[in-house]
Amino acid sequence: MMRINSEHVALGLHNKVLKLMEQEKKGRVLDAPAGVGNLSCYLKERGFEVWAADIDETVFKASEVRFQMVDLNKKLPYPDSFFNYVICIEGIEHLENSYHLLREFGRVLKQRGKLIITTPNVLSIFSRLRYLLIGYCDFFGGYYSRETDLYTSHINPVGFPELYSALKKGEFELENIATNRNVVFTRKFPLKLLLWILIPLVKMVTRIKVKDNFMCRRLLSSELLAGEILILECVRR
Repeated sequence: MMRINSEHVALGLHNKVLKLMEQEKKGRVLDAPAGVGNLSCYLKERGFEVWAADIDETVFKASEVRFQMVDLNKKLPYPDSFFNYVICIEGIEHLENSYHLLREFGRVLKQRGKLIITTPNVLSIFSRLRYLLIGYCDFFGGYYSRETDLYTSHINPVGFPELYSALKKGEFELENIATNRNVVFTRKFPLKLLLWILIPLVKMVTRIKVKDNFMCRRLLSSELLAGEILILECVRR
């Protein structure tokens, strides 16, 4: 199987998603957006029937995988209850309407079908500090905002509460939250120390201000406080 190494993906993200998929029965999976096609190739190797989709057909390089040009801002060109799985790696932050996307994913998934969706964790302690200091979440704006830079197209910083609300509107149940890596451990010592000092303060204020027990527990989890990329496993009701 062809290997494509030109795709920029957060460290460890594909491996974590593939480990989650290894626990699942083989079936039809939509990989959208597919990018250059690395994840599509890995899934096909493991016996899944892969349908890849992306808005830019010139980027996709995995010629042995079925591909269709698709604008995720619009209605998906697939029948109702068509897929067993949908995987959306680093896509929702590029789109104008998160609720529309998740409703469409819910429509094309079979009942009890699984969605795995990832997005930059804008509520990590590092992202919150960055927003406080320069007004931009991690992976959004600031030194990423040059026209030629990779992250210029990140237009929709979706925090966990907003994403959870959109998932419920799309008829999804949240099963699990994971992350690709701990963002605090990756920082140099002075910044790492500051982040560790801030975490107890954030926990204290969250417990005081957030009255919903479910949301409070999620916001205080290590995945949300320290994770770089959020990985959500969801099941269509």
